[in-house]
Amino acid sequence: MNANDPSVLIFDIGKTHVKVTLLDRAGTKLYQTRTSNKVKETHPYASHDIYHIWTWFVTELSKLAGQYNVASISIATHGATAALVDPETSALLLPIMDYEFEAYPDDIPEYNPLRPSFNITGSPELPAGLNLGRQLHWQCQLLSKKVTQSAALLLYPQYWAWRLTGILSSEITSLGCHTDLWNVKTNSPSALLDTLGLQNALPPMSKAWEPLGKVSPEIAAQTGLSGDCIVYPGVHDSNAGYLPMLRIPKEVRPTVISSGTWTIIMDSQANTEGLDPKQDMLINIDAEGSLLATARYMGGREFGLICERFNTDIATTFTDEDVQMVIDSNTLILPSFCEGTGPYPHKTGRVIFENGPIDINGKAAATLYSALMITDILKKLNTDTQSDILVEGSFASNSVLCGLIATLNPERKLRIQNRGNGVTEGCFLITQWHSDYPQDSNLEVAPYPSKNLGRYAKNWNAALNQLHN
Repeated sequence: MNANDPSVLIFDIGKTHVKVTLLDRAGTKLYQTRTSNKVKETHPYASHDIYHIWTWFVTELSKLAGQYNVASISIATHGATAALVDPETSALLLPIMDYEFEAYPDDIPEYNPLRPSFNITGSPELPAGLNLGRQLHWQCQLLSKKVTQSAALLLYPQYWAWRLTGILSSEITSLGCHTDLWNVKTNSPSALLDTLGLQNALPPMSKAWEPLGKVSPEIAAQTGLSGDCIVYPGVHDSNAGYLPMLRIPKEVRPTVISSGTWTIIMDSQANTEGLDPKQDMLINIDAEGSLLATARYMGGREFGLICERFNTDIATTFTDEDVQMVIDSNTLILPSFCEGTGPYPHKTGRVIFENGPIDINGKAAATLYSALMITDILKKLNTDTQSDILVEGSFASNSVLCGLIATLNPERKLRIQNRGNGVTEGCFLITQWHSDYPQDSNLEVAPYPSKNLGRYAKNWNAALNQLHN
């Protein structure tokens, strides 16, 4: 690649890590780095360390601008996060709240009676601040009515796009992701915004693939980026992972398993009318504005917690023999290790040893658990489908996990996203939306050859049903 050839920069803010990835115009990775996503103990609630993210990002932009022609920037972030800003002064009115903060004060009015029903928003009642409306309800109590009525509400991807361009915007994927703020029946903001006094706070809607604008002159001067560098409005991360599916006819789209801190399963062919909000099922809205049946659990977080339970470093390796030992010993790992989330939100994660505790590899155990949990959720979401399954994100690199899912779902083909990370792929595709950018075929994964896996899965399901009933 010539240094003057245009390149695409992906800014991906996950709940655990923040990444910068640079791709050439063919989608080949040129550079990637990451930093931790830090949470600060601020008053009156824990908040994201915006200063750390921005300082790190600007440093990366400055470095890359001196070596490459960064022609466009595409953004993805985790959900349940937003900023209230003063459009006149460009200042944050309050710190950007961490959705895992739980210590809401007892003296604020009760939020739940204000929430529109699940059949209106597709948002289940979630713990802490996972319903963005609950965060905003508290924050509005901290601001005067006059300030609230003049505030701009920026969903998290659009906050960063605004920092780069100075342009306020909204985009549907973050707005429609268990926020309580979007009416899926009318395809418009829900009545909750009026209730909170934020009826005028949403900026104009943008499509994810429509350029928002160019970097501001200040950013160009600060980083060395070209003043012609285009910024896109940004997208919710799991919806970015789903974006490549929008180029496939709906009737043959695969079910997507998007994996990171959360494991989010999206099925365009599942009936959104049959979703059970008590099992962490919800309606997402894809970048085209269509309803998308979704179910999830905190898969990446639980994977790490199970490794810890068995005193195993998550970076360790494991063998087929390690997996077989878990199966042969009938050691059952049962949900949930992140209470309040997933299909069993009120159960406490536990390990059941058939004949007393034994020394097993925690990563092998976590891999088996993940395959069984994902299969359980797949069947809850859509029992009738035989569509392909596509795994993207961190779990795509765990070949044993993918093989186990294939074995447990023999009627379906399982593939892994061709570049491993669907968020990166989706963000890149946004910048190529109106081109003939070719999508590579996704590699099919062979079933994992394990003895007695079927029997082990039956034992796991039996124990799970006993626990659940």
